[in-house]
Amino acid sequence: MPPQYLFDRDAGIWNSILGELTASRQLLMFLDYDGTLVPIQKLPSLAVLPSEMKGFLRRLSKRPNVSLGLVTGRSLSDIKSLVQLNGVFYVTNHGFQTSLTKSHWVHPEAQRALPVLGKIFLELRSTLSSIRGVLIEDKQYTLTVHYRNVRERSVPLLKKAVGRVVRPYRTMVKMTTGKKVIEVMPNVSWDKGHAVLRILRLLSSRGKPLIVYIGDDKTDEDAFRLLPPSAITIRVGWSRTSHAAYFVHSPTEVQALLKAIDSIRDEGNRK
Repeated sequence: MPPQYLFDRDAGIWNSILGELTASRQLLMFLDYDGTLVPIQKLPSLAVLPSEMKGFLRRLSKRPNVSLGLVTGRSLSDIKSLVQLNGVFYVTNHGFQTSLTKSHWVHPEAQRALPVLGKIFLELRSTLSSIRGVLIEDKQYTLTVHYRNVRERSVPLLKKAVGRVVRPYRTMVKMTTGKKVIEVMPNVSWDKGHAVLRILRLLSSRGKPLIVYIGDDKTDEDAFRLLPPSAITIRVGWSRTSHAAYFVHSPTEVQALLKAIDSIRDEGNRK
């Protein structure tokens, strides 16, 4: 079943969601960054968190009945520098690296793939140097080739070139695609979904919170698919084939949801 519009008042969806959020004693929130909290930009460095959005995240992160985490393809250092918030946990590099308050973890296969990823980065930088607009990100445990600023006619050439570079190392790494990006990561059955389930096990001592996951890309679909049916899964942007239960149109509507949750938690604390 395709996801339903979260703020559909006529169908009673929004009132139902508000009821769930109000009734929950504990809330565990997983939020993607690019395309979810901020619009996707031409360059990753331009995706700066708006001050109002940051304010809602800061307020929620300080609430004793809310656990807030960011789930992103970015590196840990990159997302921390962009968000600059205390009291949140991080699932980075598409799940290959996690950082909680008292624990830091890297998938063993990601650790083993470091030398290969380093070699591939150097080869990609050399091979793609003649293609204008390409950006290659070395995120330590994964690599990202951005081609949003590459001329359309050069994209097929770029994709073939990336494939040629990565192919000799395919026992150690794999390629996936996203929104105008090609990801190179350890060749292991692991993703955001499995990383989120690992976080749930680590936080199991905190009872049974209501889970909310919001994301916009193909990598978030793994989490939508693996989370329990009781979770509120929300895709930013409609897709008929999405595993999310609901969708919103834009980061602006994500902000509206966070504002509503903050208001609910505020009222709950005053009761």
